[in-house]
Amino acid sequence: MLVVGLGFGGLAAPTAAGARPAVWTPQPSLSAPDAAVGDSFGAGVVISVSGTTAFVSAPEKEIDGHDMAGAVDVFVRDGDGWTFQAELTANDGARLDFFGASVSTTKDGSTVVIGAPFKTVSGKRNAGAAYVFVRTGTTWKQRVELTGAPSGRGNQFGAEVAINGVAGVIAVGAPRRSVAGFHRAGAVYVFKRNGQTYPQYQLLTEPSPGAAHSFGWALAVKESQVIVSSPFRVNDNGSTGVVYGFENPTGPYELKSTLTAADGQPGDDFGWDVSESVATMVISARYHASAHGVGAVYVFTHSDRTDVWTARPPILPPDGSSTDDFGEVVSISNGTVAIGDPLHDIGESSDQGATYVYAGAAAHWTLRAELTASDAHAFTNFGQSVAAFPDTVMVGERDHDANGVTDAGIVDVFARS
Repeated sequence: MLVVGLGFGGLAAPTAAGARPAVWTPQPSLSAPDAAVGDSFGAGVVISVSGTTAFVSAPEKEIDGHDMAGAVDVFVRDGDGWTFQAELTANDGARLDFFGASVSTTKDGSTVVIGAPFKTVSGKRNAGAAYVFVRTGTTWKQRVELTGAPSGRGNQFGAEVAINGVAGVIAVGAPRRSVAGFHRAGAVYVFKRNGQTYPQYQLLTEPSPGAAHSFGWALAVKESQVIVSSPFRVNDNGSTGVVYGFENPTGPYELKSTLTAADGQPGDDFGWDVSESVATMVISARYHASAHGVGAVYVFTHSDRTDVWTARPPILPPDGSSTDDFGEVVSISNGTVAIGDPLHDIGESSDQGATYVYAGAAAHWTLRAELTASDAHAFTNFGQSVAAFPDTVMVGERDHDANGVTDAGIVDVFARS
């Protein structure tokens, strides 16, 4: 593995005089103990806010003879490394469920919600489901299976999931659900915990839904907020993409914020991915074109006093090109942001991919590293999934060979020193 590009490009704040820049170095990669061809291990990766637990999805894994039923592997921090703890699968897993297409966890990593958007529910193909698992000691058990009410064929409920820090609220996106007669307008189902169950609390839809807006494409949940993206909505200025903020301080969730890119353009897909930490949110627009290349990540900070999100200068690709995909995935954790660009060319290798690590706050972000894989090659697409923690960045390579198995998938791990 290779670490290059310390401290250049982007919206960079200078390093304090005398301070030694952080260095991100490769660690042993993660792989499934029972790796098999085409599992797509690493298609998604999440690190808990506590930094103690990581979840890696393999949505195309065969389970009990069911092709592409899917699984999620759990790893726990063990000193300076990570140890496999458990494999999570649905108790009613079936062929083509794609369990693990989305994953979200609580602050301490003891509860996780996992989406299976192509699951057949009550005879309705691709209606989708989401599963909640809880850890007691070192043992994981499935607690509940969530489905949307109403559930519909092709809704893809579970394409995106989000759970708040204390496991009290779960939001599940169904971006292909029809709303008010508009096909694929999208909706978000909100569930609130009641003892050991999660009854459906509210159905959120876009204020003015439209065909193919895909409301619910990306989600983030805090204690009283639900953040929802609608990346294909066309705005008044012709740009595409909106991110909505819903809040419920005393009752049902109400729309409080509507965020767009100040320099948005047609086809930007603002809201393609969303990640939030403390009072900072990063929103990607993977097709935004600028002199820096294709892709941008927009930064917003929130004031609890005014309930207002303030736009900060965007993070732009430091060495991008017209064929890049900067912001395909984003992850923020306590002042560290990881941004995947799986279409970035490395030397003569087209679409080898890279992941950029920034540190900072509010309007000041410094590029700390450009991470690449030394054993990657053209079309590896390194950076299709990323997870950030202040001292750790994980990058999924779903098509990488693992343990001698072709295309089983791995997760590259980088540590800050």
